[in-house]
Amino acid sequence: MKTTLNKVVNDKGFRKYTTHKAEAGDIITSPEFAFGEYGVFYDDDKHLRLDKYNISVDGHTRTLEVQYSNPEIPRGKPDELITIDIAAYDPSRGTAKFLVEEAYLGGGSGPCSHDPYPDGWNVKARRLSDDASYDPKGKLIDFYQSGSFTNKVREVTVVGKMEKIIEWRKK
Repeated sequence: MKTTLNKVVNDKGFRKYTTHKAEAGDIITSPEFAFGEYGVFYDDDKHLRLDKYNISVDGHTRTLEVQYSNPEIPRGKPDELITIDIAAYDPSRGTAKFLVEEAYLGGGSGPCSHDPYPDGWNVKARRLSDDASYDPKGKLIDFYQSGSFTNKVREVTVVGKMEKIIEWRKK
């Protein structure tokens, strides 16, 4: 069940709403989570590699090719471009549940009075296991719910809550 601005309670007693800013501890889902792109980094050999555990979801990307110069070609020689697809389309992610680990206002271009890119509501959420239990090795998604960002997800449904419990044990 989806609503706009109005809170409702599903059959398990959890609030569900779609225009809510996700908060730490929320369990969320969205069909838009299926679309996005992998993080990228350069390895020791200066080749571009995919970070398949950090995914920037955006609600629309199915394919995204990036080109970079082959680092093995000596300077002064004609450039050889290497193309990789960094798209992270995964339909199962569109139905999976995620736990919001961080949610904050940030990401703008700076604390200037003439800041052309203001901050937005940034959410980092970790995929839960199939039985909805916390998996510290679950894939991490990152998106914005407001602001001028390419990885913006407009429709998020809160389907539950989790709380972090810290236990102290005697050594």
